[in-house]
Amino acid sequence: MKALTDSVLTVPLLLLATLQRQNTVLLADEGAHLKYLGALADSCQQVLFQYIEFLRTQLTSCSMSDYEKALPSMELMWDQYQYDPAIVFQVWRPVLSATVRPALKIGTDGEVVINENLVSATLPTPVDQSLEPAHYPNSLLPTVTMAEKILPEQTRKLVGPHFFVTFWQLELFDIRMPDERYICETSRLNLLT
Repeated sequence: MKALTDSVLTVPLLLLATLQRQNTVLLADEGAHLKYLGALADSCQQVLFQYIEFLRTQLTSCSMSDYEKALPSMELMWDQYQYDPAIVFQVWRPVLSATVRPALKIGTDGEVVINENLVSATLPTPVDQSLEPAHYPNSLLPTVTMAEKILPEQTRKLVGPHFFVTFWQLELFDIRMPDERYICETSRLNLLT
């Protein structure tokens, strides 16, 4: 990491990896086999994921702001470099996730410090849910505004900027299929027939 930061290659290498990922299929030979193109696109995506994860783990050793400071802005990635919204949000995913999740405080012994002043977890009184407005994290509202600008119209109509930003602020381990439940339900339905 020291060599990357000393030579100021952290961001140029990230931009090169994202550019290669975006243009892999477009820059390939016309007669290239589809299986080859798929493998090439998968390899580029994997390298991009690994590099983003490497930067996240190395630059966030002190705080997430180090990672955020190292990145080009979302607007710059969209306007100047003309990256797809998915690539822009993939690069910024760790920052978006950190803005929503409260930071864990680690003690000197390496253990998570629990706040003793938290209010006890009591169930609220039932309220008519239709009367309460939906709550969206205020920290993501500027990102939603930017997503409204950069998303294609069809995407805005289909999923909307709020859903798009919500998806990209999730960590990859948050997005999973509940295999056990799916298998149980499939077995149950098969028994009914």
